[in-house]
Amino acid sequence: MSYKIKKPLVLKNILWADFVAGFSTGVIGLIFSHQLTTLLGLPYLFIVWVSAITLLYALNALGLALMKSTIARLVLVLVYANWLWTLISVGLLYLHFGNASMLGKAFLILQIIVVGGLAFAEGKQLTKVKHKVLSNY
Repeated sequence: MSYKIKKPLVLKNILWADFVAGFSTGVIGLIFSHQLTTLLGLPYLFIVWVSAITLLYALNALGLALMKSTIARLVLVLVYANWLWTLISVGLLYLHFGNASMLGKAFLILQIIVVGGLAFAEGKQLTKVKHKVLSNY
């Protein structure tokens, strides 16, 4: 099955938003991980891992945004990865909600909303291409 991009400019804007959100979250999380542990009420390693993974997602979105002609299949991989991270984030919410501060709880919930929203928005810019069947008759 192949895919094509409905509106390349709209997709590029979504990818840039994905990059900016993920990059800022990742960098801030890595630089201020010790302070965020206290502020968010979340474990240090949790903050470091989530920040690093978010940063990797952001760099992937940046790579796609910088492509002259974005490859739909690669966007599809990012969409699936974002949905997977959304599901993992639901699990993280379940595991850490009880010990998190109010800001930590807000972060856990926002992570699900933002990543899921990006997955949805990026996925909406892809459409399946139906191939014509060639006949020998």
